[in-house]
Amino acid sequence: MANWLPSILTSQSQERPQIPSIPPATALQLQRQKQIESLLQYNYNVTEIAKSTDYRIVTSTSNSVVLQLNINLSPQFPDDKPKVTVYPPCRHPWISEQMVVTGCPAINGFMLHSSLGLAIQQVVKEFQERPPQMYQQTHQNQTLADNSINYNNYPAPVIPDNVQMPRPINASDADTSYAQPALFKSNAYDKTEIQSRFPKLGSYSISELQDMLSDNEAIDKFIQSLEEIQKVKEDHEQILNQCAEIARTNLAKAPKLESLRQKLIELFISREDYQKKLDRALEVQREHLQHYSIEAIYTNLRVATAEADEKSEDLAEKFLDSKVNTDAFLQQFMDLRKLSHSRRVKLERIMQEHGLQ
Repeated sequence: MANWLPSILTSQSQERPQIPSIPPATALQLQRQKQIESLLQYNYNVTEIAKSTDYRIVTSTSNSVVLQLNINLSPQFPDDKPKVTVYPPCRHPWISEQMVVTGCPAINGFMLHSSLGLAIQQVVKEFQERPPQMYQQTHQNQTLADNSINYNNYPAPVIPDNVQMPRPINASDADTSYAQPALFKSNAYDKTEIQSRFPKLGSYSISELQDMLSDNEAIDKFIQSLEEIQKVKEDHEQILNQCAEIARTNLAKAPKLESLRQKLIELFISREDYQKKLDRALEVQREHLQHYSIEAIYTNLRVATAEADEKSEDLAEKFLDSKVNTDAFLQQFMDLRKLSHSRRVKLERIMQEHGLQ
């Protein structure tokens, strides 16, 4: 039942129309990508934590200390300089108390056309040539220095005369008798407890009990006759009956489940058909929006204005050549000039409101 849905998803997804192309990247985004490429070009062990935002570089110093440089690029990068933090905590002239690199000249003077890769490379080179001092290492060195003190050089403490010291232990103290714990006083079983747990044993004689000890079948028969074992058998039988009932109920629901599965397949296919129709409608809408966009209106209005001017000039030339009488010329020429001026006013208004040229 788990194999039919992925196949439908795959077959239907292949027939889906292509998504409209992504708009071109801005100049700031292109510059940001160039900076990231320079980071990967000039440095080793660069790991991308968050796409185009967070990166990590792992480097080792000359004293075998592994440092982790975390590089964060803000949304305004590369207009803003990158933020570089160091882990684990350490001490260095370039590192602040918050473990942020604040002393690197290339990062402090970072500008739009600076190189992120070279700036980070400068930080890595600085830490390799002048390794930071680790806080943990400083603490360990101090502890070792304290442990290296020779305590034999100090005199023994003076004990006052009025203080009584403990008596030393002699070999004769080994004969001292100690009270035996109550647990080991007797190895006998508590008969009262046995009779309370197994009351049936009280009806057996000693000879019957001894015979039972040598007869495994008798012991098994006795164990099977216990109330606890009988209760376990009853519970086991009840659980088996419940499992069988649940199985029969599940089998009875199989036709309904199959019917629901078929309905789900039909609904999924219907959903894919509606998705195709929606994609086509969105494509038509996008084409219509392109026709009625500000840029399209502006272009069409410029063409229409030029056409009105051209028609009015043609009409004037025909009038000068005596091809059109005066009344017809005045009527047509005035209409064409009004249309041309009206379109020009609208064109200038669009240019002012939307900053078009």
